[in-house]
Amino acid sequence: MEIHEKLFTTESELDSNNEEENIINERSRPEQKRKKLSLTAERKTDVKKQRIETGLDGTVWKEIDASSNPGRTPVHNIFRSVSGPTGFAKRHIVKGQVKTAFYLIIDHRTGDHIIKCTKEEAFRVLGTKWELDTTKLDVFIALLYARSAYQTKNLDVSYLWNKIWGPAFFSKTMSRNDFTEIMKFIRFDKESERSQRLRTKKFAMVSTVWG
Repeated sequence: MEIHEKLFTTESELDSNNEEENIINERSRPEQKRKKLSLTAERKTDVKKQRIETGLDGTVWKEIDASSNPGRTPVHNIFRSVSGPTGFAKRHIVKGQVKTAFYLIIDHRTGDHIIKCTKEEAFRVLGTKWELDTTKLDVFIALLYARSAYQTKNLDVSYLWNKIWGPAFFSKTMSRNDFTEIMKFIRFDKESERSQRLRTKKFAMVSTVWG
């Protein structure tokens, strides 16, 4: 009998202790939840901070999470253009006149800007007037394309004008001296204004032409 009472008492005590522990745990859970929520909020804030970048020109870039919800692709993300030349190209390219296609890539405004900047650079270096016109610039650019087509962009220029081994196209189109001179002076921006523009534009040297 005594043993039974002792066992009963022990079990009751255990039950009582368990109830007290459960009450303590229940009370501590809200605090734990608050801590977890606080940490989660801090992490989300840190992530948001990391996803915002500001460029030198003041442009703010934000990283946007891709939507996890399946559904139809937004209309603005669907490419609907027809492959091939655009309507503008078809209207301005004349059959048999290669220049009409070329001027869609480098138009007269761009060419005039390059000529102006190149002449200024030549004058700065040489101290004397140096001439460059549209025809000469077009020929120079054509030779750059040809150099790439021949896969000789890493080959020394002297080999391209070699009378024995070089392609005749180069020497017949422009003298080597003219080509190397233009290559030396060619610029796409004004040297005098570059340092100021580089403070706000990373691609200041070409932004006017290909901005």
